Amino acid sequence: MKMVACVENGNGLLFGGRRVSRDEEVYKDMLRSLGEGEKLWMSAYSAKLFDFCTDKRISVDKGFLKKASQEDVCFIEDGCCLKDYHIFDEIILYRWNRSYPSDVVFDIEACGREFFLVSATEFPGKSHQKITKEVYQR
Repeated sequence: MKMVACVENGNGLLFGGRRVSRDEEVYKDMLRSLGEGEKLWMSAYSAKLFDFCTDKRISVDKGFLKKASQEDVCFIEDGCCLKDYHIFDEIILYRWNRSYPSDVVFDIEACGREFFLVSATEFPGKSHQKITKEVYQR
């Protein structure tokens, strides 16, 4: 199973219960990156970001982490599942390449011994000049 998260320079996800940033090009890239038969699972909070499309591969459920199959992708935005990183085989981080205040942080170092950076690519976003996509695998 794959985990996807969006982070700022300090690996922050949320500040005051709100996402630190957003960019439609990131969400389009998530959908383009789905393999055949893969679904993109997320919470209702995250689903609002995908209002621009009606892609049938998007699945929204409060308990999405338990419903996703081993071949699926889980978009983690609120930090609720970060302690469960051990169930994932791959972690994909989209970096905003900016520093924003945050109070919920994804501690990539906590799972750093198990995951290794295998690729990093950059692309322009809609609201961010440069977004970096990092892929970590076991």
